[in-house]
Amino acid sequence: MQTEEDLVTPVKILEEEKQLMKLTIFLVIMSLFSGCAQNAPSGNSDILNKVAVRTPQATPTVAVTTPESSGDAAGVTLANFNKLRKGMALEEIKKTIGSEGKVISESETPGYKLAMYQWKSGANNISCMFQNDKMISKTQFGL
Repeated sequence: MQTEEDLVTPVKILEEEKQLMKLTIFLVIMSLFSGCAQNAPSGNSDILNKVAVRTPQATPTVAVTTPESSGDAAGVTLANFNKLRKGMALEEIKKTIGSEGKVISESETPGYKLAMYQWKSGANNISCMFQNDKMISKTQFGL
């Protein structure tokens, strides 16, 4: 016979998965939005530099950051983009591209760390989403 606790655990896991999916979608949209803002008037890009979503401690916190590193890299090429594979470690990707990259957004919940990195060379860019320092998706523009 199942106890009430046995029934609550799968529901709690399902809710955590829903939160993680919503967070992932939010981060992807924010990374796309931040790429578009580079061509927007300077007044709009200042807004992106100040965006921070604060939530209660029980739910994830998301912050859009613009660190000092520009993310510019000569290794932003189609050849290097094609070398990037799902599951690759963040450090391996940095080595492949030849630059630290720029953290576009990051979030951390118990057991999950999500981060979006971007590497640029002029108008061209490579963006990668990482979960626990392993690449889960990649996009490119202009390569």
